[in-house]
Amino acid sequence: MRKFLRTIGRGVKVFLWIVKGLLLLLAVGAVVLWPVSSRRSFWVGAARASFPPQPNRLELRISCIDGWMVMGRHRTTKIIDYDMVFCEEGEGWTWGGGVERLARWRETAPEDRGPVRWRSHHTSSYFTRDRVELFAHCWLVTSALALWPLTSIALMIRRRRKRHRRERIGCCEKCGYDMRATPDRCPECGTVSSKPKS
Repeated sequence: MRKFLRTIGRGVKVFLWIVKGLLLLLAVGAVVLWPVSSRRSFWVGAARASFPPQPNRLELRISCIDGWMVMGRHRTTKIIDYDMVFCEEGEGWTWGGGVERLARWRETAPEDRGPVRWRSHHTSSYFTRDRVELFAHCWLVTSALALWPLTSIALMIRRRRKRHRRERIGCCEKCGYDMRATPDRCPECGTVSSKPKS
């Protein structure tokens, strides 16, 4: 049973380190996109189109625009001529991404102050579009993504240095008890010394 629990514990640790690695990669990506997103929009997203009984398109998109990370949901309905808009995509989910140049981003950006902003608006012409968007500064997204992985790495380095220091001065690696009188096994917790016998 103990062996099974140890295997599960190791699997959980590996999974958590994979998650931390992915978060760190996303943080590095946000840092890279931060300076190059001036007057540009780097975006990736997914869209789902359905036609009967009424043309309907739902789009989920994450963008990096002029130093801002934007997460949005766009719903398009009431198409007058939907063949011209998105009929070529077909029904179901489609993935996409790209780079767009923006001429008037400063004029269309939310006017609220602060590192996190929220916008919900409605547009209508030959179609009706409802948008809900969350804006956050790239530095805030980078800090949030990198906080957990970097803290874990710092704690791991600290634990290893502490263990090596205990080994160097003759203390138990686990509990820190003085093992100079009993160098083979700790009399406090029973941990066997990892040092080779002389």
